[in-house]
Amino acid sequence: SSGCSSDPAQTAAVEEDEKHYGAEQHEQLLQQFGGAYSGPESQYLKQVGENLARTAGLEGDCTFSLVNTDVTNAFAVPGCYI
Repeated sequence: SSGCSSDPAQTAAVEEDEKHYGAEQHEQLLQQFGGAYSGPESQYLKQVGENLARTAGLEGDCTFSLVNTDVTNAFAVPGCYI
């Protein structure tokens, strides 16, 4: 099912194989871009991300990370790692 449904009866799910693959890719991205940033901006990102994930039926399934780099970019990998 789609993670973009506005129907609360439809729930999205992150498949286990996606979670496993995404966890590996997420770790590589963190290493490549200086690790995870843990300042107040990171907490804000997680709060906004969790609100969006909840709306998409993915509450608690996603990982939101702000990387510690001056490079402006955004990444998302399978398994809901953003």
